Amino acid sequence: MSIDDIIRMAKECGNWSGQAVEMNDVGLERFANLVVAAEREACAQVCDLAIEANSYQGSYWTISGCAKAIRARGEK
Repeated sequence: MSIDDIIRMAKECGNWSGQAVEMNDVGLERFANLVVAAEREACAQVCDLAIEANSYQGSYWTISGCAKAIRARGEK
């Protein structure tokens, strides 16, 4: 998930003035839920890639390897 994705989600949930996003509690909760859902899906995709690598390329991914790949997402 890129900073552009996060900004887009914030704009969806609040009032965009051209320079800032104003949100009430409902908008802030919606924004948090969108960010969490997007990150959850991205992590699931890392696991899907691990399954594909194991099935088609002969690689062996352990649960530990999948966890390391998910944590590495924060280093991008």
